Amino acid sequence: MTLLVTTTRALWCVDPATTRGYRVDDGNGSYYGISHDDDAIYVAARRSGYAAGKQSPRDQRGVVLVFDPALELRETLEPPFALRDLHQIYCFDGALWAVCTYGDAVAVLRDGNWELWHPLGAPRDDGNGPYHFNSIYAADEVIYLAGSVDRVGAVWAFDRRDRRHLQSWRLGYGSHNVWQENGTVHVLSSLAGGEVDGAGHAHAISPGNFVRGAALGEAWRWYGVSTRAKRGDRETSDAMLLGIATTNGARRHLNLHGDGMVHELRMPGSPDHAHPAHRGPRLDLAAIAARHAAVDLGGPACLPARADLRWRAEAAVQDLDRRRRRWRLRRTRGLVF
Repeated sequence: MTLLVTTTRALWCVDPATTRGYRVDDGNGSYYGISHDDDAIYVAARRSGYAAGKQSPRDQRGVVLVFDPALELRETLEPPFALRDLHQIYCFDGALWAVCTYGDAVAVLRDGNWELWHPLGAPRDDGNGPYHFNSIYAADEVIYLAGSVDRVGAVWAFDRRDRRHLQSWRLGYGSHNVWQENGTVHVLSSLAGGEVDGAGHAHAISPGNFVRGAALGEAWRWYGVSTRAKRGDRETSDAMLLGIATTNGARRHLNLHGDGMVHELRMPGSPDHAHPAHRGPRLDLAAIAARHAAVDLGGPACLPARADLRWRAEAAVQDLDRRRRRWRLRRTRGLVF
């Protein structure tokens, strides 16, 4: 099993068995979503540095980079309209779907043709929207989008055939990633450092840190853990990959020093609950290692979880903040939320 990882500054290929990582692509601004079909790897790149891009997301023109299994660049996909504030991407139903958080939009590439879908309507004056859509997933007859409104996490469900809105519910705190297991919808409650599901269960992953990105295999569940930092400090912050064994809960970690936040994880070639549409090609690790210098990602965890007493106090403050923000949003008219 080999992991693909995007950070604020680069695309990485990581071999957990040897703790080696390979920084295979950089120079395209912030990297975000990763997906794959049966023979290619797709990576979203904003072509804008993180801090600069957040200051002027309306001016972004992101792209999707297409790689072969040896992670050599095949082509660059760019629609006739702007991909602004690119987040997660996902290949399913014969198309590539790319979430553009600025504008609450999803770009869809099918048979060489692009379209821009606004699931809950286009914002006024081509501006930003309120929902902060950032993640996409499809299961059964439903397309799910995850996002947050004023940090209050939410999931929106749409009919897979005609894309009409079916329902929505609040889930998580600053939520990212969405997937389904055993018929239940899950998200990462990023600001709370954990995972929550629609049945009311919550699981701590790395309390006190920012959790985003999930690759969920049969033996190990891998999560991206990042420093909770001000935006100006995120591009050079530390992050790590946290693996949790499905059998006994054992933990292991791999450190990414100074490369910014982890944005996405995938494990092409292996079953992944967070990306079931295509297993994808197995990466040619030998070819990748021959072209890129290996970096040892081992060592003590660079982002330990908060001590229990400190985390309980912080969690209580977060709970009060969630309640305050939800109360304030109840007074907001017109949001589909």
